[in-house]
Amino acid sequence: MASDTTSGALPTAARLTFLAMVPVHLVVLVWGGFGHVVLATCGGWMIFAYVLFVGPVLFVCLAITTVLSFFRRERPRTLPVPQVVTLWVVWLGLIVFGTFLADFGDVEGSQCSVLGDTSEQIGLSNVLAASGLGVAGLAWVALTVLQAVGLARQGRTKHDPRMIAS
Repeated sequence: MASDTTSGALPTAARLTFLAMVPVHLVVLVWGGFGHVVLATCGGWMIFAYVLFVGPVLFVCLAITTVLSFFRRERPRTLPVPQVVTLWVVWLGLIVFGTFLADFGDVEGSQCSVLGDTSEQIGLSNVLAASGLGVAGLAWVALTVLQAVGLARQGRTKHDPRMIAS
């Protein structure tokens, strides 16, 4: 792959995505747990569950993809287009999850979501949040596989007969 920037040209989306990876990962981690609090102005037990269980798993998953991205040999570092697209899907899924996550407190009627407080709205919100998390999870698996395959290909030389044709 040729250099991502040529003669002072602006960086491409692939390079910008690589550069934004760590800050955006931190933002979506925080948004996943607290986005529904910002938008629906309610916070309850889901924050506790997120901080103890979901957040650490997401942190490890996002850290894995970040570290794998830094193992790329090419300079300036960038991401191939399939990895960029899957990473954007991961981010979008986590944003949807944090936006639509319904929450509840200790008292009756304390359920709330960005969509509203009725049981139907809470149910739809839960479906959207679970869908966002599911899509993000599938995209993360795809991204990790793409990164592993890319690193395996990068480790082979031109003269290696086992080299996978590009």
